[in-house]
Amino acid sequence: MKKGYFQQAEISNGSVKLLDGKISDGINFINDIIDEMIEINLKFGGDTVFLEGDELSDFQSIASTVRF
Repeated sequence: MKKGYFQQAEISNGSVKLLDGKISDGINFINDIIDEMIEINLKFGGDTVFLEGDELSDFQSIASTVRF
């Protein structure tokens, strides 16, 4: 996760729609969906690593791995 990265989003019909700087006043508006993802990850025992450089620029500032 790029340090300082956040993303506004709206949840509709079970889907997440990313918002490009548009502020929504809808009830399903989430100011920072990235924070929500981090909280769920931690809840299930996951780790979150923050990077300060441009290592994640090819991945739109976020990357994840899955382990079982």
